Amino acid sequence: MRVRATAFAMVSIIMLSVFALTGYLMYAQPSEEEARATFESIGCVSCHNGTVAATWDEIVNELKEVPEKYGGDIDAFARDVAYFGQKGAFNTWDDLMATMAQNVGKQPSDPDIQKINEFFLSIAGVSGGETTQTETAQETTTPQATTGETETVETQTEKAEAGIPFGLAAAIALLIVVLIAAAAYMFARR
Repeated sequence: MRVRATAFAMVSIIMLSVFALTGYLMYAQPSEEEARATFESIGCVSCHNGTVAATWDEIVNELKEVPEKYGGDIDAFARDVAYFGQKGAFNTWDDLMATMAQNVGKQPSDPDIQKINEFFLSIAGVSGGETTQTETAQETTTPQATTGETETVETQTEKAEAGIPFGLAAAIALLIVVLIAAAAYMFARR
């Protein structure tokens, strides 16, 4: 009985540790160095060179102001970004990132774009499923050109608020398994 309980505890710890580590590696925020290297390698610097558009450092500095200046509303920041001199060219952060992805010949779902996006969102305080201030997230309606009807648009802030981050859930699960395994080990020693 004691051997089975100990073996079960050890196997559980190992399996959950592998699961938690895999989850962490899959969903860990990229470092600034990783995101910047990707930004440069995929060609973003062809426009983001300080002449056509803001440089990496300028973008990072502007995104650091999102929590205070925009109340954590990344979509409000996106609407304030000038695209070829035109403010209001984007309704949401997702629109902005989709356009930037297309400018370098990629889809918004591309891993390189996602890496840059995740880093930018973390700088802006919109990471890990939480925002710095959730009161600013509001439902937006936009008129349809052909029908005059309105469509509800989910903002990036609202998307970020949905659900518990995977890394946190994995850490909690690991903690629970470690506690159960420790209890089983202690019980088996009696």
